[in-house]
Amino acid sequence: MLNYQEFVSSASAFVSSDLQEKIRTARILVAGNGSIGNPIAMMLARSGAECITNADPEVIEISNLARQEYFSSQVNKNKAEMTTWNILAINPNAAQTVKSISQGITYDNVIELVKESDIIIDGIDIRSSEMTWELHKNAAKFKRPVIVGYDLAGTAMVKIYRYDLKQMSPYNNEINETTIREFVKIKTKYHEGKISESLYLDYVYEVLTGPINPFLVPVEQFMEIINRKTEDTGTAQVGTTARLVSVIVVEVIKQILACKPVKGVISIDLPTVVRKRNPRIFAKTKLMMDTLVIVNKRGRSVRKMLADIDSL
Repeated sequence: MLNYQEFVSSASAFVSSDLQEKIRTARILVAGNGSIGNPIAMMLARSGAECITNADPEVIEISNLARQEYFSSQVNKNKAEMTTWNILAINPNAAQTVKSISQGITYDNVIELVKESDIIIDGIDIRSSEMTWELHKNAAKFKRPVIVGYDLAGTAMVKIYRYDLKQMSPYNNEINETTIREFVKIKTKYHEGKISESLYLDYVYEVLTGPINPFLVPVEQFMEIINRKTEDTGTAQVGTTARLVSVIVVEVIKQILACKPVKGVISIDLPTVVRKRNPRIFAKTKLMMDTLVIVNKRGRSVRKMLADIDSL
């Protein structure tokens, strides 16, 4: 068996034994083991967390290997199961407390998973926003904090919803249940082949990215939106940003467990930090305005689709 005290000894000058025990025993639900959830789960394991529940229905693809902590031998295997497998390769002591939910977050399991958790990581794909809503709705009901990660080009952004500290509506009213019901209808039409994937994604990004402050979006993300072709339905992501998100989230968890207040939004743009010279505010503002023109154009198609949805 692995000696836990030796395992975490390098951080002992900075992490008290009391806090380390809280990290070890905190029940953390990682909902989604993609570019957000998988690196967070792995960073938590290296920080000494032993009670992690991984939930994801998807399988690993080759393109995931550049951003997520999987191996080529794990391609086509379930993400939750392989995240758990890799955690146990780091710390086999956690065999009885690390769990995999290979069906992901579902209507059937979400209440129990939230109730059994102390802290929740929301890494659910935006294309499954109906389950994200269920996660936040139950977190608000049972007063569990939710940490949401975003990787936007080189920007790592984290939002914290402290449902545990005060009465809050899900998503703090940034998204509401009416929007989610509409989303489910649109998603159904997409799966029935009645709307294209590109239009479906335009709708998703038009309606469900409200929690993201546009002034924190990096210039590279604006350029990606401007230059994206209609037929391009992939998601552009950078592996280094995913790792940065994981580092921020683990620090947030430490602060929460230490009963210290944390910021509601944390954003670090790695290229801006590293570059000697950055785009001036005027250049970024122009990119933002050019992006707004593109978004509005796509938005018109989305609004037309919404007006015709019942007849599709």
